[in-house]
Amino acid sequence: MKLELRKINDSQTDELQVVFENAPHYIFNIDGVNFVPEDCAKSTLEVLPPGITYENKYVFLVVKDDKNIGVIDLINGYPSNEIAYIGLLLLVGNMQGKGLGKQVYELLEKYIVEKFSVKKVRLSYVESNPVSEFWDKMGFLKVGGKNPYSGRKNQSFSQVMEKRIS
Repeated sequence: MKLELRKINDSQTDELQVVFENAPHYIFNIDGVNFVPEDCAKSTLEVLPPGITYENKYVFLVVKDDKNIGVIDLINGYPSNEIAYIGLLLLVGNMQGKGLGKQVYELLEKYIVEKFSVKKVRLSYVESNPVSEFWDKMGFLKVGGKNPYSGRKNQSFSQVMEKRIS
């Protein structure tokens, strides 16, 4: 099995949108709707946190044996220079529960260690999306309190998690 992360740009919006369309469970868990918005890929490629430029934004297709099976949204140096922020790590539905998430995260962490000068990896998950156990297993710890989260039809809370990598 060949597993890789392919950095993409806005010329690959259609490929990325197909990944979201093959992961409707994520949209339902986050937003509470039974459809995948047509702008998922576009917003993943374009949305930036305050003070960040596209130079520090990395969007990857997760590719297994030449098939797109997931997406990663990563920001270098957010919210501070010592942190890499995972905005999203998503595998399509039929690829979950097979140990691939762990392998994908390990590939991503290796990339971060090799390419960025950061000490920590941070993320925030929405509690209505049942992923906290996965991130616990990857060595992340909850930091700070919960924040209210509003999806399209869903109210939940978000929780920040962090992992020291150096």
